Amino acid sequence: MVISDQPGSHTQAPPAPGGDPAVENRILSVRLLTIFVGVLNAFLTAGMVILMVNQFAWQFAVLAGLFSVTTFFCLYALNNLYPRGAYVTGITGASLLFGLGILGTAVLLSGMGFSAAIVYLIFTLIVSSTTLRDRQANLAIVIGILIAGLAGLATDFSPSSQVTVELVSILTPAILGVLFMIYVTMQAMQFVTSTLRIRLVTIFMAIVIVPLSILSIFQTGFMFNVLTHEANQAQLQASQQTAFAVDQFIQENQNAVLEAAQLPIFTRYLSLAENKRKGSPEEKEMQLTLKVLDANELQSNVYLSSFALLDMNGLNLYDTLRDRFEGLLPPEIDLLTGLPGQGSNEGDDTYFLVPARSGVSYTSQVYITNSTRGFFFVSAPIKNLKGQVVGVLRARYDGQLLQDLLKRYNGLLGPKSYPILLDNNNIRLADQFTPNQLYKSIAPLPVEQIRLLKANRQLPNLPDGMLSTNFDEFDQLINNYGK
Repeated sequence: MVISDQPGSHTQAPPAPGGDPAVENRILSVRLLTIFVGVLNAFLTAGMVILMVNQFAWQFAVLAGLFSVTTFFCLYALNNLYPRGAYVTGITGASLLFGLGILGTAVLLSGMGFSAAIVYLIFTLIVSSTTLRDRQANLAIVIGILIAGLAGLATDFSPSSQVTVELVSILTPAILGVLFMIYVTMQAMQFVTSTLRIRLVTIFMAIVIVPLSILSIFQTGFMFNVLTHEANQAQLQASQQTAFAVDQFIQENQNAVLEAAQLPIFTRYLSLAENKRKGSPEEKEMQLTLKVLDANELQSNVYLSSFALLDMNGLNLYDTLRDRFEGLLPPEIDLLTGLPGQGSNEGDDTYFLVPARSGVSYTSQVYITNSTRGFFFVSAPIKNLKGQVVGVLRARYDGQLLQDLLKRYNGLLGPKSYPILLDNNNIRLADQFTPNQLYKSIAPLPVEQIRLLKANRQLPNLPDGMLSTNFDEFDQLINNYGK
């Protein structure tokens, strides 16, 4: 690639004012191309560094090194080579180093071979157009075709392991378009000479690039729709599988409590007059039965809080939690849970009203006591021989059970996929991805709704600003997600 009017000359001093306009235009084109390559490689270097920070891979480090070398060489050429008239050395070095970076991109990044090859072919065509001597222009095109061919082959026959970066694959067509526009602009401004050879190569590349670009656009759109549909289906199946596990657990516990509620001792005890219950054999047998149920459940479920027997007024007649901490708990309240205990009245709670009035088993909402603790109830009606409801048996579970239940489904959609369980107000009941956001809503809620949810114990008693996702912390977590 020689800019010279003298055969055999490989360098030329900067043209004097009023010199050959063709030479001046080509020297200007060399400088503009060198600046463009330097700026482009500087951005690519920064991009590789950012990718390396977010997703460490040695491939990014290698590419960052290649692009940075090209950037520094372009600076060296602009500041040292071109003032001495060494235009051939500068543009040749910049072109070859850029080609090495393009080849490295095709080898180390998945699916980048074709785009990288087209980018370098266009760049080579632009560079060859800045040369007056046909021999060197032909050599530049041959080298460009060779590097582009190797880059294309590297897509399917890379000798190294490759990483996939969607952002790079999106930006590459944009770079390709910019290069092509630069080439067209340079021709329109007569910075390059449109010889017959250049025109033929340009037409050939246009014939190849335009249909492939159109096909690539349609193929990309089609593949995006297919992948989106497959991802949605996979996510739907994973969520259904997880939801089925939660529903199955709830159903199994309802059945277990319903079966326990059918034990005759509960009916016999509740059939006694209130003044005859205390100290009776039925009371001792009832308490022993609840203790046995409690002990059996504890062996299989560490999140059981207690079993309790409620009469038709909702009065808690006996609660097994008091036996675990006998002498430590005051009457009518569980300090460990913040919820009603033995001797309190639970008649206004839904988990009592549904089985007492409808005669069916029931699983309650999660009652949130503070920012880290919540409990839910499973209850069932106790019926006499006539089928009449005479009381309610209820079991209380720590809400952390749901968190533990969802843990089994981590990675169901991939190595870094985590399930989240929300209630009908989009409040997290279980969250494997951000457990520190438990019992907070996905997005801020209206003030009136917050007051109502606090009154219903569906939100902890915290300032309103602390009851929804902190998006600053969430963004930081997302940024660290791939590390």
